[in-house]
Amino acid sequence: MSSHTGSSSNFSPNSPQNSAGFRSFSFRLLLGLTLAALVTGVFSGLGAIALHYVLDFMQELTFGQAEGHHPMVTDGADPARRALVLAALGPFVALVWYYLQSGGRRVVGVKSQIAGATEEDRTPSLWRQISHSVIQIVAVGAGSPVGKEVAPRELGALAAGRTSNLLERLGFVGADGAALLGVRERSLLVAAGAASGLAAVYQVPIGGVVYLVEAMAVGLSLRSLYVGAVTVWTATVTANLVIVNEPTYPVPQLPLDATTLTVAALTGVVLTPLTLGFRALSQRAEKLKAKDRSLLWRIPVAFALVAVVSL
Repeated sequence: MSSHTGSSSNFSPNSPQNSAGFRSFSFRLLLGLTLAALVTGVFSGLGAIALHYVLDFMQELTFGQAEGHHPMVTDGADPARRALVLAALGPFVALVWYYLQSGGRRVVGVKSQIAGATEEDRTPSLWRQISHSVIQIVAVGAGSPVGKEVAPRELGALAAGRTSNLLERLGFVGADGAALLGVRERSLLVAAGAASGLAAVYQVPIGGVVYLVEAMAVGLSLRSLYVGAVTVWTATVTANLVIVNEPTYPVPQLPLDATTLTVAALTGVVLTPLTLGFRALSQRAEKLKAKDRSLLWRIPVAFALVAVVSL
């Protein structure tokens, strides 16, 4: 993972680093990483709480009830009401999305924030990133699946990046005068922030750490496990002040017998190629997604179609 920090002095050939590119371990570095992970976790958890309230509000508006108070939010909901809200919301979401990405403006994705290749990647617009996350949850709450998982990850990554910048401004530097959180430490913290956002909304701390190591591709090391565990645990505990620690999807208890194991094995064989195909199509759609004025009609049409199908 190659990236750059805010100034060239933060990453010099003379900076003490190990073979993985991390700064050499010291108590000061441990203190800095711990403080950064704790602060990131708190803000990531608070972000998850805010998104939770937005989701509840939109579900109450659309379905007359929130998922947190009803196992199946669509049960008993007025079809005409949810279709009307979804269709009316399309133009609003389209305008916001178009504004956020027009005129040379750019919403910085999680991977770009982790890489930190440019100043914009390292310090993206605060209001634009937050607006992008909120509008995703607004759309999801109305019934359009466009980013419930992405939004908290974006906020978590944003919190981590701003925390790193703050520590640098406060003078947290190493013995050599270089930034205490070097290139790799900063990237690790941003990745941990993204994982903590996901863990906070679903209340799955272990899953968050696994996601950090596997999906974020930070590698398995004591440093990544420590930073990930502290960040994810802090975010999960913070979010748990509001978000209940209950299963997201109720699953009945199945008997562990030959029939169940056979069906599970066959299901895995059948679903694996379908999943890979869906992933390929999703990646292709991501590359081809519109960012021009066609958003102003594409999104309303898509929302209207979902509204019709929901009837």
